[in-house]
Amino acid sequence: MDRLLSKLGDWNLKAARMMLEAGVDSIGFVDDLGSGSNLLFRPELYDRFFFPWHRALCELAHSYGAHVHMHSHGNINKILHRIVDTGIDTLNPLDPTEGMSLQAIKERFGDRLTLVGGMNKYIFDQDLDEVRALLHQSVQVGARGGRFILMDTGGIPENLSREKFDSFLEISRCARKQAL
Repeated sequence: MDRLLSKLGDWNLKAARMMLEAGVDSIGFVDDLGSGSNLLFRPELYDRFFFPWHRALCELAHSYGAHVHMHSHGNINKILHRIVDTGIDTLNPLDPTEGMSLQAIKERFGDRLTLVGGMNKYIFDQDLDEVRALLHQSVQVGARGGRFILMDTGGIPENLSREKFDSFLEISRCARKQAL
């Protein structure tokens, strides 16, 4: 495992360096570390296998003045403090149905981390009154102190009508205006 991750980590750092030298201002990566209820491994394994590579990537990106955006589905609360310690600048998707409380994370790390999310994976299945309540709550919590981008967890479903999509946009606009 050490050899495999070393090979992968070296390759990722080389690719990131090439992108940074080309002038990108953000490096994004996906490491889905959790399930809907917990981590996919013991917390100490994060420190052993992932933390050094995440930190090295952040140090490299920051040396170029760039940001690092991490995507991880699942309940990663047990290692979130370690993820923040790597220097990650932005984290998504923060799905509340997976135990990722926007309010708790904002209170604990909102001064060190830009949070992207706040919408659950079922949002497009909910009626508009439920959507309105959820979006207003997420924006009110997330907008405090800045460093927040409202986002869903899985993209726009293919079967979502244009009418309902437009309603989502309008609700989102209203929620954001009220938060200002």
